[in-house]
Amino acid sequence: MLPFGHPRTNGMPEGHTVHRRARDHTKWFRDQSVRLSSPQGRFDDEARALDGESFREAFAIGKHLIYRFDRDHIHIHLGLFGKFRAQKIPAGDPRGAVRLRVVGRDRAVDLIGPIKCERFTDVDLVLLRARLGPDPLDPRSDVALFVDALRRRRSPIGVALLDQSVVAGLGNVYRAELLHRAQMNPFTPANQLTTRQAESMFADMRDLLAIGVKYDRIITVDRSEVDRPFSRLRRGERLNVYGRARCRRCDSPVRREDLQGRNLHWCVSCQGGSR
Repeated sequence: MLPFGHPRTNGMPEGHTVHRRARDHTKWFRDQSVRLSSPQGRFDDEARALDGESFREAFAIGKHLIYRFDRDHIHIHLGLFGKFRAQKIPAGDPRGAVRLRVVGRDRAVDLIGPIKCERFTDVDLVLLRARLGPDPLDPRSDVALFVDALRRRRSPIGVALLDQSVVAGLGNVYRAELLHRAQMNPFTPANQLTTRQAESMFADMRDLLAIGVKYDRIITVDRSEVDRPFSRLRRGERLNVYGRARCRRCDSPVRREDLQGRNLHWCVSCQGGSR
């Protein structure tokens, strides 16, 4: 059994995890006639309709994973509890509430407990893209869309960064770490950021999410601040403020506060006071 569930610090997996799963699944199944089934039964009709078709690719749009077949697509959103379990062939009996099983030549992947697993048409895919902001991991993404979205919002930047229509793929951990790296107070109104600040933040998103895809975990410390390769960092060494009692950079206490139902972490010394 290969443990290819999504490693996460807390809560919903963030965009780097979904992009990593897309990369892995494309590598394992590309251009193969795959067997699809729904052991749980909740996706049975859709799985039967696409069973035996050629798996063209998997790709991510923020936190959304798309499987592309010759006819239509499958759209997956893991939500809070969804995960993937991968096995070498021959695969064992399904364990747990397996919504979808994909079986190729050498691998099988079970999808367990997603919030969304549905058949998608080309039109559905267009509509999904239209309601999401730019994905920093998509090289075609236009940073100007992110800048414009911030200009239209008076809400705190700490709220705007979790709005998937502003930027696709960010979650609570990256939100806290990006603002700390920018030394920005999370309660700063989004429309007060300068164009340069917004563009710099988007560039930092690209870099950090790419590191996340490579190592399959969130790492936001600078290479110059650690004495070991990223692959050998322990969990408590990868982040600056999120989930920490004290700021990794200045050792000041990390402040925690509820912000619209999400737990916000920031360093008052590095980022300024509260509201």
